[in-house]
Amino acid sequence: MKQTLGTAFIALACVALTSCASISLVKPGTVEIENTYTVETNTAWNRMSGQVDDLWTLDGPLVQAIYFYTGIEEGENIFQNPGSDNGPDAKYKNMPKFKKGMTAFDISEMVVATLAQSKASDIQVVSLTKAEFGNRDGFRFELRYKDAESLERKALVFGTAQNDRLHLILYQAPAMYYFDRDKARVEQIFKSVRFLDRSA
Repeated sequence: MKQTLGTAFIALACVALTSCASISLVKPGTVEIENTYTVETNTAWNRMSGQVDDLWTLDGPLVQAIYFYTGIEEGENIFQNPGSDNGPDAKYKNMPKFKKGMTAFDISEMVVATLAQSKASDIQVVSLTKAEFGNRDGFRFELRYKDAESLERKALVFGTAQNDRLHLILYQAPAMYYFDRDKARVEQIFKSVRFLDRSA
């Protein structure tokens, strides 16, 4: 299978999601993400869940996807997979890793480097600003890039690095039509994050 940025990211996520074994429907309302925080959605989504991440999509992950990454600790990559010298996990070995004290700019560079290893090219950070993630200080940035088939895509990343752990939500879709079509739905999810007491 050819690996565009979407397919490459999906392939990596599917490994972390234990071969994408669990697929369910997210109904409008409050949804808990990995025992860490809740979000609110006014739209039904298809959810691919596993031991590490959640992936939500409306029309299929090659069209658009929201990736939820929770509790990334020092020394871990975004996928929280240590990798290996060979075999199917070798692709994770040299992924950039989170370090305590990283700034929002450092984290944006980490995401860019991760996407570059996932076969993206011409990656640009369009904007980087402060943003509240739940009740915590956070950040958001937008990316533009091309996948392996030269399809232009955009991504919006929302996150926080608190208590020596990194939490990220990444939304990606083709730049033409789909990104803007679903952006308002995603923004509503971003704004609705509420951390659970047990995750403090």
